Amino acid sequence: MITVKYGKEGRGELEVGDALFESDPNLKIRRTRFGGVLTLHTTLNYDEVLSKLTAHPPATVERVVKIDFCCKLGEDLVSCLINSLRGRKAGFGTIKIGRKGSLSDKELREIKDCLRGLISEGDNRVLDIEPIDNSVCYGIFREGLDKAVTEARKRLTLY
Repeated sequence: MITVKYGKEGRGELEVGDALFESDPNLKIRRTRFGGVLTLHTTLNYDEVLSKLTAHPPATVERVVKIDFCCKLGEDLVSCLINSLRGRKAGFGTIKIGRKGSLSDKELREIKDCLRGLISEGDNRVLDIEPIDNSVCYGIFREGLDKAVTEARKRLTLY
């Protein structure tokens, strides 16, 4: 998932597409019903995407969020989350909710309550929760990695 500056979704699609097309000519970038949120479907892994985008940071990209799995809204989100996390080697030390989106306060509370006991103290990875259209998606990655493109762009503008 890629977040871009609100209202710049079209430019964001072009910039990300230009940066990644050579490595994956079959990539797909789609807008979601949430302004500023794009989905990226690619054969490249997360590290490869970040490497390409940080080499030449697009002006509109704010965050690049790794998505490991999604649960459909309407199903039991807690059960889906627990079943999807079961057996994964990657733990997490922090839970981050990118934005509330379509989640009700009750659903947010249930998700937080079920995850609280799974937090590994001292782990520098974050479990990021992102509502995207009719799903709630989850990704585990190193803290701050989602903002690597923004940080690379800032470094370039300092010189």
